[in-house]
Amino acid sequence: MPKNAPASPTVSTADSNGKPVPSPQEDNLWPKPRLRHPLMGSDLRTLLTIFLKNGFGRYPLHFVLFLATALARWPFSTYERWWVSRYSPVPNSLASDALPSDALPSDALASDALALRGSVSGAFIPNSQTEFNRPPIFILGHWRSGTTFLYNVLSRSPQFAYLTPLATGLPWDFLTLGKALEPMLNKALPEGRFIDNVPVKPDSPQEDEIALASMQTLSFYHGLYFPKRFVEYFNAGIFLEGASQQEIHRWEQTVIHFYKKLRLQNPGKQLLIKNPVYTARVAHLRRLYPNAKFIHIYRNPYRVFHSTENFYRKLFPELAFQPFNQVPVREVILSSYPKMMNALYRDVQDLPKENFIEFNFESFESDPISQFQIVYAQLGLENWEIDKSLFQQYLSEQKHYRKNKYAFSPESIELVSDRWQPFLSRWGYSVPGIDR
Repeated sequence: MPKNAPASPTVSTADSNGKPVPSPQEDNLWPKPRLRHPLMGSDLRTLLTIFLKNGFGRYPLHFVLFLATALARWPFSTYERWWVSRYSPVPNSLASDALPSDALPSDALASDALALRGSVSGAFIPNSQTEFNRPPIFILGHWRSGTTFLYNVLSRSPQFAYLTPLATGLPWDFLTLGKALEPMLNKALPEGRFIDNVPVKPDSPQEDEIALASMQTLSFYHGLYFPKRFVEYFNAGIFLEGASQQEIHRWEQTVIHFYKKLRLQNPGKQLLIKNPVYTARVAHLRRLYPNAKFIHIYRNPYRVFHSTENFYRKLFPELAFQPFNQVPVREVILSSYPKMMNALYRDVQDLPKENFIEFNFESFESDPISQFQIVYAQLGLENWEIDKSLFQQYLSEQKHYRKNKYAFSPESIELVSDRWQPFLSRWGYSVPGIDR
């Protein structure tokens, strides 16, 4: 299999003080990450942990900006954690005076930790604080499989609570500071996502991975921020490979804390979450939410492969603080797809029919209303007739949306045919026609 091309040889010179001056080739390898970066919503501990591990590179201004915003938000973050903690007691055994609460998210999340007693050792004890009035619904599927389209349509139903851009960008403070700054922050939203042509509006549903990446250290997004460790962060952030029990425990605490905030923001509503990472995490989610429901959407793997390559091609220049030319993106995609799908089918095999449904994107795209009717019936969701009209209205507004188009090279076709054959056979897919 062809490997990524090696970086061009570079030659460094020195200035009059003897300090090395990078060559033009070296300069071209460094990205130009946006100042309005997702880490602006992070907390002190997460920021310090990931930057001290990876270094500041050529972007100390970014770190200073992130640090300043975290310190400025600290009073609001502290108050918000206190306010959320009133809805479940903090065990005395979890109290700590060593550091301020903003520096210790695990202590800040102590209000939820009682529900996680024993989760590190595997003896998870569910607690009513972790559950909603109705079980959460998780949308699963590899990146670029149609999860966003499915999420966008389902979120039109008023019975569901979901993440908005505000909650994604200010995960620690969206109930307090975010509420106060909402009009200003909404005006700063981009017109669309830079990985595709999907519009971004104040009520556009977002996946929770970016928010969680700003709250703790177990996320594949940290590999996008620091590509020198991309494979390490990816494997830990998706499959928990190499992750310590403490990191896994903290991730669980963070999920419960964050979802509780969404519940408080949207009382009485059913939580709807979309995150491709959870395709490989169903077992963990089932421990946290035993009655959770899962919707899996899959798509022609040939298209998924090309679209995922484009996904990384667009994200790295926007988010990375290090050169990313040596990241083995193609191999990561090829090797991780079967691992994610195998983990999914292993973890859902004993789920009752009313808690799991899957379908292909092509059928959903051609007749979404009929597919939604099947989903509502199988998962036992309510208010179909009301939601149906809302879905139809939203779909009629999306008729002019244009998807990205791709050409399928013989090399990529051969790679997908060889590496993903079990799933091509399972779902009955063949090489697609040329996009026009």
